[in-house]
Amino acid sequence: MARVWDVPVVELPRFIARLVRSSTGLAIIALAFLANAFVTALADGEAAAVRIALVAGVAAANVAAYFLAFVTLTPALRRRRDVLPGATLGGVGFTALTVLGTNLVQHQLRNASNTYGAFASVIGVVTYLLLLATVTLYAAELNPVLARRLWPRPLAGSVGHPARRKPTTPRPRNDNGPNPSGPGPFRGGSGI
Repeated sequence: MARVWDVPVVELPRFIARLVRSSTGLAIIALAFLANAFVTALADGEAAAVRIALVAGVAAANVAAYFLAFVTLTPALRRRRDVLPGATLGGVGFTALTVLGTNLVQHQLRNASNTYGAFASVIGVVTYLLLLATVTLYAAELNPVLARRLWPRPLAGSVGHPARRKPTTPRPRNDNGPNPSGPGPFRGGSGI
């Protein structure tokens, strides 16, 4: 999260603090997975109204889990509400992927053979984790973009992208005549 929020290296916490912070974030994510599995098992075979209520409750719990994980993992967070949009996107996306993935697996693999079913299950889990990681990355990138109004913004890893660079001083406006850099077709001169 420090890279997503562009925290300078000198402001990063020490190794032990980062290790504790990362372990806490991992525990929050693990508890969210366990809670989703438990509630999904409870919802199996229930009436539609009960399933909808359980999915809504799981979505709210997932938003809370993403919020806690983002607050825990972000080292230089000024306001906690800055991570709420990403937590909402991540929690709702996590719930949607889980519900859709569970329904798809139950429907598609019901009559599959043992070999095909095992292979399809592995491919399905890998695809689920890939999509979940993508949703989480988008959710994490959404927070600093909205908090600092940094759009357009590339995904993490595009360090040299112009949208990542922060201006140190505002550019002076020159509305009272030609540009002092000289004549030219795009500098206010005659272009000769």
